[in-house]
Amino acid sequence: MRTGRLLLSLLLTVGAALTAIAQSDAPNILFIVIDDLNDYMPPFDGHEQAVAPTLMGLAQQGTVFQNAFASSPKCMPSRMAMLTGKVPEYTGVYRNMACKPFRDYTDNEIFVLPEYLKDSAGYFTYGAGKIAHCYDSYPEYDTITTDPCAKTLSWNKYIVFPGGEQPDVKAYGDSVTLGQGGLRWTPIPDTMETKMWDYQATDSLIAFINAVGSGADPACGKPLMLTIGYKKPHQTLYIPEKYFSRYYQDSWTSYPYRKPYNFPEGSSPYNGIVMPPQPL
Repeated sequence: MRTGRLLLSLLLTVGAALTAIAQSDAPNILFIVIDDLNDYMPPFDGHEQAVAPTLMGLAQQGTVFQNAFASSPKCMPSRMAMLTGKVPEYTGVYRNMACKPFRDYTDNEIFVLPEYLKDSAGYFTYGAGKIAHCYDSYPEYDTITTDPCAKTLSWNKYIVFPGGEQPDVKAYGDSVTLGQGGLRWTPIPDTMETKMWDYQATDSLIAFINAVGSGADPACGKPLMLTIGYKKPHQTLYIPEKYFSRYYQDSWTSYPYRKPYNFPEGSSPYNGIVMPPQPL
């Protein structure tokens, strides 16, 4: 899967670089957020056709929580709950439109994880991509202070990607989309992969790590709290062609209609996508 390969590239770089650039007794931290995954992925409930070696590698080296719950079915409330440790009833953030400044939604005292690490634990905080819902703005980022070592709020440095996707990718996908409305999807040329914001977010973070590892000091001599947010597999599903299953059905109006799912149920070898258990 695409996100898995980006993660592998990032983790290999981080593993080699952060070992070499430990700047204090405090550990360097890499915090990865991935949008819209579900428990079909290993190492959770899994799925016969889901292959995710990078996630499995992480699971085998760490701890997997099998009984975790989101505090909200919506993106921004859930992310703010994760970053603050407070439920939406406390943060006042109930909608996805709660971008910047989200603190205006409540009179309660709020501390954001990167803010705490920056101000109370002496970390340099770096964010890229979709950490909060507002991937195309600067959530919790001080745009006034020019010195990154003196930034207020949560981030010393933040890389944003307007609109959620590179204009070239969006323009191509919109011109040939196979879906409808909010369910637009289509394969895009594999050569466009490097233009996708998730890919470029990874490159940006790797470049920053390499700069620190080379002896430069973009992190103000502090330990690192690196945060990257991947938007995919969130829609809009404009994805390089090589990642599409051969079972995908390009048209639901074709006749005779070729079922894209495994039929009859239990067929072996597979003749389509194995569907998850369906409600009765």
